[in-house]
Amino acid sequence: MTSPAPAAPSGAESALGAGAGRAQDETLAVVVTAGVTAFLPRALAALAAQSALPAAVLIVDVASRANGLGDGTPVEEAVEASGLDLVTAVRILRAPAAPTLGGAVARGLALAQERAAARPRPETSEEDEGRPLLSLDLDPSDAQWFWLLHDDSAPEPGCLAELLQAVTTARSIALAGPKQVDWDNPDLLLEVGLRATGSARRANDIVSGEIDQGQHDDRSDVLAVGTAGALISRQAWEEVGGTSSDMPMLAEGLELSHALRLAGHRVVVVPNAVIRHRRATYLGLRGAKGAAPVPASADVSGGAGAPEESAPGEGADAPDAAGAPSPAATEDLADLDRSFRARRTAQLAAWATISTRPLTPLLAWIILLALGRAAWRLLTKDPGLASDELAAALTVASRPARIRRGRRRLASFTAVPRSVLAQLYLDPAEIRAARRDRDRQERQRIARAAAPSELELRELAALATRRRRTLGIVLVLSAVCGLAALSDVLTARSVMGGALASLGEGWRALWDSAWSTWADSADGYPTAMTPFLAVLSLPMALAGAVGISGDVLVHLLLLVSLPLAAAGAWFAAGTVTRRTALRAWAALTWAAAPSLLLAVGQGRLASLIVHLLLPWALVALARAVGADRRDRVLSGLVGAHLISDDELAQAEGISTARIEELGELGEHGESGEPGEPDEFEASDASRPRTDDSRAEGPADAVDGEREPAEGADGAEDAESAGADETVPEEGGADGAGDEPSVDAPPRQPLSERLAARIRRAAAAARATAAVEHYGPGSPTAAAVAGLLLAAITAAVPATAAVIVPALLLLIAVKALQRAFGPRQASGGARRLLLTLIPAAITPAPVWWRAWRLREAGDGASALRLLVTDPGAPVVAPAPGRTDLLLGSPIDLASLIPGAHALLAVRLLLALVPILALAGLLASGRRGGKARAGVLVALGALALAVVTTGTIVGTGLAPSGARMTVAGWPGAAQSLALAGMLAAGLAGADAARAALVQRSRGWFQIAAPVASALVLALPLLLGGGWALAVAHGDRVPGQARATNPGAPLMALRPATQQIPLIARELQRAPEASRVLVLDSSGTGDGSALTASLWRGDGLVLTDALPGPTGARLQSRSGQALSAAPTAGEPVDLTDAADSSLAAAIADAVAGQGKTAADELAAHGVGVVLLTTRQGDETTATARAGLASTPGLEQLARTDAGVAWRVSPGDAAQSARAVLLETAGDERPSAFAVPFAGQATTTPIPDSASGGDRVLVLAERADPGWSATLNGQTLQTTTVTNGRGEWQQAFVVPAHGGELALAHSTLDGRILAAAIMTVWAITALAALPLRRRRFA
Repeated sequence: MTSPAPAAPSGAESALGAGAGRAQDETLAVVVTAGVTAFLPRALAALAAQSALPAAVLIVDVASRANGLGDGTPVEEAVEASGLDLVTAVRILRAPAAPTLGGAVARGLALAQERAAARPRPETSEEDEGRPLLSLDLDPSDAQWFWLLHDDSAPEPGCLAELLQAVTTARSIALAGPKQVDWDNPDLLLEVGLRATGSARRANDIVSGEIDQGQHDDRSDVLAVGTAGALISRQAWEEVGGTSSDMPMLAEGLELSHALRLAGHRVVVVPNAVIRHRRATYLGLRGAKGAAPVPASADVSGGAGAPEESAPGEGADAPDAAGAPSPAATEDLADLDRSFRARRTAQLAAWATISTRPLTPLLAWIILLALGRAAWRLLTKDPGLASDELAAALTVASRPARIRRGRRRLASFTAVPRSVLAQLYLDPAEIRAARRDRDRQERQRIARAAAPSELELRELAALATRRRRTLGIVLVLSAVCGLAALSDVLTARSVMGGALASLGEGWRALWDSAWSTWADSADGYPTAMTPFLAVLSLPMALAGAVGISGDVLVHLLLLVSLPLAAAGAWFAAGTVTRRTALRAWAALTWAAAPSLLLAVGQGRLASLIVHLLLPWALVALARAVGADRRDRVLSGLVGAHLISDDELAQAEGISTARIEELGELGEHGESGEPGEPDEFEASDASRPRTDDSRAEGPADAVDGEREPAEGADGAEDAESAGADETVPEEGGADGAGDEPSVDAPPRQPLSERLAARIRRAAAAARATAAVEHYGPGSPTAAAVAGLLLAAITAAVPATAAVIVPALLLLIAVKALQRAFGPRQASGGARRLLLTLIPAAITPAPVWWRAWRLREAGDGASALRLLVTDPGAPVVAPAPGRTDLLLGSPIDLASLIPGAHALLAVRLLLALVPILALAGLLASGRRGGKARAGVLVALGALALAVVTTGTIVGTGLAPSGARMTVAGWPGAAQSLALAGMLAAGLAGADAARAALVQRSRGWFQIAAPVASALVLALPLLLGGGWALAVAHGDRVPGQARATNPGAPLMALRPATQQIPLIARELQRAPEASRVLVLDSSGTGDGSALTASLWRGDGLVLTDALPGPTGARLQSRSGQALSAAPTAGEPVDLTDAADSSLAAAIADAVAGQGKTAADELAAHGVGVVLLTTRQGDETTATARAGLASTPGLEQLARTDAGVAWRVSPGDAAQSARAVLLETAGDERPSAFAVPFAGQATTTPIPDSASGGDRVLVLAERADPGWSATLNGQTLQTTTVTNGRGEWQQAFVVPAHGGELALAHSTLDGRILAAAIMTVWAITALAALPLRRRRFA
């Protein structure tokens, strides 16, 4: 570019000393940019406005097509537009290969020097007299000072003059930096020198938004300064070789200052020199979506490890004249997280380079530190920053050669010892203290800004009081219904009956059973892992810490299940509507749901847990995606009401008196200027109009159950109020007369004007009521939703068929909103992975085994495994399609006598589906919730239909007949009810909001009446259930307490079911079983039934879906039909079941000489016969058992008569025996401790010196494995008649450590995956968030 004409020195230039003036002529400004960025025009204009201009300006453009920087606009156009080429010499050079700011400066200086050397030195003419030589040839060797500028830095007019004055005053200064202020508001401080610790951690002690009042102007010598606006001596630059090429971009200022310090030079900050800095790299504006192209080489401030806190506040909203974006345009684009990886990499690289510690241990420590910081980032819900932490550490650790070169570079400067330089480092404690102070001040500022007014506090307090009272009433009513129904078991320590099974004695056994592929039921069954047991073991462990057993915990859960359900539904409904009446109706409806009432009465633990957890899961999911409604009051509208006739008459009287007074003043000539408004009108005119103001809040002033001016006229009144404003008002009294103008309409009475103002306020309130306010979304809530949905899908794996697709659809919708919707709709899709993954992977073991069964051609078993609830099969009348839709899991006709009562109940239950369909008419976000709810309900109803059509087991009817049992659809119906309630609430909320805006006075009467009627419906249903349970027998002629098949209430107080000695044998290391014999009925149709128990009664591990389906599968084919069967012979196809049945038949007949040995083969240690008065079947069995060899009668108790099994080859029965044969003698048996799960125990050497056989009282299965001292044992088969079904291993003669386990490779992988996902999700659910101050 051409050199400018000589300019006369300005007053500011003449004010410089002689030394500073010469330095000005020897100063070369170097500007680094990437094409024409959004900030470059303003930076060039500020450079052209300097009071002391540099002799020449070198612009280094690093943009090129190869690196993707720049937009193709020539830099020459920006220079010409700024007028810089008119006041000083300018040269533009391209350096596209420069990776950093220092590299670009070095490359630009080298190119300029090459070009200057390639042409003859210019001769000075008369026109050039007085011009510096540097401005003629732009040879960097003629410069004594380099002024480094970024494209986003705009120096104030006196910046260079102050810097030159400082460096010429003290010749020892090699690097001088200016004070950095905000780009848009120069009163806001950014940086006055750079301070850091020995680990290059930057300490910015400037508080965010701190006003520059000269409080830091006493600083001079500092550790480092930023490169933005830094003035450096050419001699010092060449001495240290410029910035290090091995240093990352954001650490160049610290490293350069460090090198100069070690070389014996001073580094100072000049507070009088001020530069505006946009800090585009630090704020993440470079490369941001929607931002103009900006260079990648600009430094934040030249220091490493820029602070992680947010930058100081931005300035005004108006765009600057130079073309830079306005603060409003760039504020939304600023994101500190975008630059975090670069800043962290710079800090770690500077730390590793500056430190004198051994490099290898330091890099190892950096990696360990990154792991800890990444874990903390995950806890604070910043997975992106966690990956940046690891990436920054790995980047630095992978470049040891660069770090060593940087260390050698610094070590070559020995003018100043490093110990002297170390005195300039800050103590890390000072940084932490300053950060705590900054955070506290920012929190206080935010708290002051967000503090509600007194009116808002009063409104919120009144709203909270109303809601607490309503919720308390709802909880009391639901608790009364529940306790009335459970009055017979209220004081019992634990309960039994129905489908309820004991949890066992310890949470550890339950946890181990959850991750085992072997079910401890009867003789054992291969099954899928059951994460539901792990879910139960966690609260059981917490309860055990305070002395509460698992069965007591279940009893307490049953007692408080109805109020718990009501509380959950209350808060879940609050995410859809803020109306108290609607929330109360939803809570009562959810608590009175037939799926809950029957699950409580029949002890169906899995369905009960699903019903209780589902509302809280929906609350967490709504908060995760920002779909939860929030309260927001309208200040000043507390107690707003329609003005009465008396108040209007009083106001009219005041108005008349005021007009008469004004008339008297007019007669005395004391009126004001014509057209001057009276006092009332003046005050009215001076007030700002409120009817045009934008409503910021939601309908929560209305949602808060206090609709302002609710009875006001509707839209017509709002329109008339708007017309009233356009009518010109009559002027005040003037001396010309009292007659109004001919063209002016007559003045409205005061009463009408007051009424119009009230109508306008009511219209504004109704407009505000139409705006819904929602939460911002939360990853913590997403993780909580994931844990709760994981528990739900663990309890009933089939629900994953509805929940997982619904979550996938929600994620897809959020992703589409982020891609094509407004910016406010962004986010939510990625955080929902914290919900989807736990909910999908938790039931994966069950679904995987079902898939394998289906691939093996057993689709019925696969479906049965998915839809079967844990617990004892209970015979119940299957519901029809209508009852399924209405929410009843059994046939309502079997429960409710009388056609009229049945019709009334069905009409009550039909209200929810009808409201759900009506909710589809809603629009906006309410309509979206309604459609989503109906979609989920349809999927859940389809699952309920499939469940009820699947035979899952066999059970005893109240008559004693054995019948097939259909699947229990309670969990699916709870899911369907949740969807329909969400749709109904959304529609009702929208309808009420519309009625509030358009209704007349009748609404104030009709709304409370309708609310009372709607609230009474679930109360009638719940109260009827409680009364029916408390006062009626479920089966005619039978007491409820002895009726295990009662549809409404099958629970009864638990009793001791086995003798104490049998319980002790179960707890012994041999862990023998108890064979329980009972009669299925009375009379000729009775039959003897047998059960193998491992605890005091039925344990949950005995009633898992796998064993239940396997027992059904082993029965004859007719038992698998959909029709119930009774009185037909049972054909056992399983070898273990056949062996046990034959042993029982021999024992009860009294003819089995080997019956005791055969029972011992099944691990039976005690035989318990439950006797009944007058029952011939049990009497015959008792006589036979008493005469059977090997059965020793123990005692007669309330539970029955017990016999101890004494096998002939061992002292007692055991679940694992070691058989050893010595010659022709009968094999001797040695009991091995084994409880059915993975066991490790020592065994002795063989007495005979030969191999032995380890026999388990478990079914043979390929999943069993055994090792002795780490050596795998070979499987074998016991050939002693009926023992071929047992799992056996060949054991060598030597003793050692024996390990037994049942596992599969896919099971171990899934268990590790589930526990890992649970742990990560639990950590993410902790309420820890990184503070993001505004």
